Amino acid sequence: MIDLIKVKKNLFSLTMNRSFVVAYSGGLDSAVLLQLMSLIQQADSSVNVRAIHVNHQLQLDADLFQQHCEMVCASYGIPIAISVVKVEYVKGDSLEAKARECRYDCMLSQLQPNECLLTAHHLDDQAETILLQLMRGAGVKGLAAMPLVNTVNDIEVLRPMLSICHEDIVLYAKENNLCWIDDKTNNDTSFDRNYIRHKVMPILSARWPQAAVTLSRSARHCAVSNELIEAEALQLLSPLLVDGCQLSISGLLKLSPSWQNQVLRQWLLHMKAPLPDENQLVAMMSNVVLAKEDAMPCVQWKGYVVRRFAGSLYVMPCLSDHDNTLSYIWDMKSDLVLPSINIKLDHNCIIIKEIYRTCNDLDHYTGSVVIKFRRGGERMTLPGKSHSESLKNILQQRNIAPWQRDRVPLVFYQDKLIAVLDSLLKY
Repeated sequence: MIDLIKVKKNLFSLTMNRSFVVAYSGGLDSAVLLQLMSLIQQADSSVNVRAIHVNHQLQLDADLFQQHCEMVCASYGIPIAISVVKVEYVKGDSLEAKARECRYDCMLSQLQPNECLLTAHHLDDQAETILLQLMRGAGVKGLAAMPLVNTVNDIEVLRPMLSICHEDIVLYAKENNLCWIDDKTNNDTSFDRNYIRHKVMPILSARWPQAAVTLSRSARHCAVSNELIEAEALQLLSPLLVDGCQLSISGLLKLSPSWQNQVLRQWLLHMKAPLPDENQLVAMMSNVVLAKEDAMPCVQWKGYVVRRFAGSLYVMPCLSDHDNTLSYIWDMKSDLVLPSINIKLDHNCIIIKEIYRTCNDLDHYTGSVVIKFRRGGERMTLPGKSHSESLKNILQQRNIAPWQRDRVPLVFYQDKLIAVLDSLLKY
């Protein structure tokens, strides 16, 4: 049975926030969660509840689902936000996964800093997730399945019904005469989760009646183990960070192979990069970490890239296309945007001072300079030097990574290179 007081107590133990947004699909599970939150709000004036519904436009009845959600929320006096989205996917993608990703991105983008997102995942969902992760060959982190609390972009995502079984949710809905939508796609066993729900779990439950409970307990054990592993990996990572961002290759290689993988993953988490799969992680170690010192290898995945330079690993979003033949006239009195490298030259004193410091010719300057990029053969006379030096040597001396050298804004005055704005680069 679902105990309202217990649900409220459990919810309040997960967060200090009291503003909640229910992810409301109109289905059975979210219908129960919405009604529970409505009752909690009625009993506690400190609680504020609203709902959000994402219309994926993937079904003929999608608009009817939306109307149903609006009607139910109106009956509770709960505000609802509607988002109509288009799921972008290509052949080979999992439509189920892409729709879920699109749904979460949409909901999280609409939350305020003081709000928590509530989802209606329950005990049986957790069991299905563990089986899915097993079939994917997941490690301890993946087998921890869904946490009670997850923070995404500083927003808390809570699952207050994770310990409640599906049977109790059905019983509660019927006893309280709730109205919900039966999504026909939930019976389509071509989707992996539906296959597990309708084909695999009944067989397991027939043999082991407490299968869902037991699987969820294993997820909790894996979550604890993963927490301990990540804490140790973080301790090992700390002294290997260079400038707080790069990862020392020599330091990484002093660790055992097992810890090398864990620390590499922890570093990617630290840098807010997506985690790679096992094959991508192996490629990072063999193709990048273990590459020759003078090699410039990289591994790309999910819009990010890992590279090596000067004994360190770098991770960053994949670089956008850049035309180094472009040039821009700049009066240094207004901002100048360089779109291909995503940099804005602000007319603040830092940039201006760097330019003036580099060239005494500008002491009485009133005209404009030209911003260009490296094309080869450029030379410059540095302050305090009597002879010019090649730009190539200057960039090497300043430890500018090779993939950034053609992106450094160069300042020319009367066809003379007077400043190199490498301090603006983002790795």
